[in-house]
Amino acid sequence: MEYTVQNLEYAVSVFYNGDLTADRAKAHSWLTLAQRAPEAWNFVWELLQPNKGTEIQFYAATTLHTKILRCWNEVPPESYDELRDKILHAIFTYSKGPKIVTNRLCISLAAFILQQGTNDLASILTPLSSSENLSLLLEVLTVIPEEYSSMTMGAALRTKNRTALQQACPAVLDDMLRYLQSVFNDYSQEPPSEAVVQSWFAAASCASSWLGLGGEESDHCTLPERLPLCHALLTVVHVLYTVNECVSDTALDACEVCLAAVRAAGAAFDTSRYPQAAMQLLVELAALTAPVARLHNVPNSINDELLSSLITCCVALSEYHARCLVKAVEAVDGLETYKEGAYQMIELLLAVQSAPGHYPLHETRSNLVFGFWYTLQDEILNLMDSNEQTLIHPVWREVYMRLLDTLIRKSEAPDDNLLSKDEMELLRCYRQDIADAVMYCYGILGEWCWSRVAEAAAAAGTDAAGEGAREAALHVFAAMADAAPMRAPAGLLPLLNHAVLAAHHAAAPRTLGTALDCLGERRCRCRRYYCHCYCRC
Repeated sequence: MEYTVQNLEYAVSVFYNGDLTADRAKAHSWLTLAQRAPEAWNFVWELLQPNKGTEIQFYAATTLHTKILRCWNEVPPESYDELRDKILHAIFTYSKGPKIVTNRLCISLAAFILQQGTNDLASILTPLSSSENLSLLLEVLTVIPEEYSSMTMGAALRTKNRTALQQACPAVLDDMLRYLQSVFNDYSQEPPSEAVVQSWFAAASCASSWLGLGGEESDHCTLPERLPLCHALLTVVHVLYTVNECVSDTALDACEVCLAAVRAAGAAFDTSRYPQAAMQLLVELAALTAPVARLHNVPNSINDELLSSLITCCVALSEYHARCLVKAVEAVDGLETYKEGAYQMIELLLAVQSAPGHYPLHETRSNLVFGFWYTLQDEILNLMDSNEQTLIHPVWREVYMRLLDTLIRKSEAPDDNLLSKDEMELLRCYRQDIADAVMYCYGILGEWCWSRVAEAAAAAGTDAAGEGAREAALHVFAAMADAAPMRAPAGLLPLLNHAVLAAHHAAAPRTLGTALDCLGERRCRCRRYYCHCYCRC
């Protein structure tokens, strides 16, 4: 069938609105072939007319993007300027929407820029630099790094683009900081308007895109230079939280993208080169998050999504800069001035790990923190080795003692009758994460763990009301099975007695299963599973 405007419009109509699956599949196949045809360079502009339907306009914009990506060799160099001008004209035409068409045209312009090796970035974007076109400029700038990451291109072109983007990055981020300056206005009398929040969202999205460019550090853009931008992004979150009782909709979207940009900034730079800057960022983030956590680290909080986003950011940056965090807490290598802020971050993550209520019925935050404890333990032990220390710093013993107590408590599971099938699977994975985290505690605390778990099992009592707490202690006991030494440390034999009693008197299947795990699946050095092992390995 010939690639005429009428045929294309009919095929698009069938694809989106056809009654038969076979007809829609056939239309899709034909439309895909049309996108690769040389005639597509001409018919896209006919289909991009404002009087066409949104579905037809979107197909045309998608076809233009596909042609630039897959058929760039069909465009002679002398036609580059003409193609650029046509794309810009189409972007201006659709500046008011439909949004999906505008976005696809902006992506097409980004692909056009990258196909030329980002030679003329400034001059190409100049027509978009006026104040009335700011939203279009930000959208194009946002998608350029994203398109760079997803486009298929030769090694030489990729290197050329990467160099150009790295050189442009500082100027772009400085512009984003300038666009965010309104966040420092006084909003005590009147909250920011919807348009202002949208502008913050757009600037933060652009900043996040450029900060996450390839995940590699550049000499053109360093962490100390980006701290003012991070401060502005965190201030957006502070403003929107303080002026809204419940942060939702556009405000929540803006907070989430600002925190994503801060994560990208913190993870884009070598922590060993900028320990002071890394700690400044962590301390400011902890100061922002702590009051939110104090109010909303409760079951079914109205700001649960905001708090989860803040915790995700805290965990990501704390993991990435864990060595700086350890040094600050231990007051070494010139980071002693950040000791209080570093400890505030750890206290904050401990509090979130201990979120009130059962997971996943009442809270879905404590699962975000598990990975941090492994990274922290690893850095503590690595720093000990590098400094030839023989004893772990007392502060870490305190932290991991409290963590172990928290893990025992959070192991307590709600009644299965209260959980859906999906929630039961979430809980299963959660308790496995607890089992892993218990071993991180063992790496710091050693054999003291046996006594502490035995005390928790004893404190649960023997009545029916304490069965959940007993089962939780036994679950943690089972997690430490591989760490059991040949000799019996204090607490091991009492725990085995608790497991025997639980197996005899369990009222719930979960308790019985956990007790049998403790008695029957403990491994010895011969790696055999046993209920009554008499081997002498």
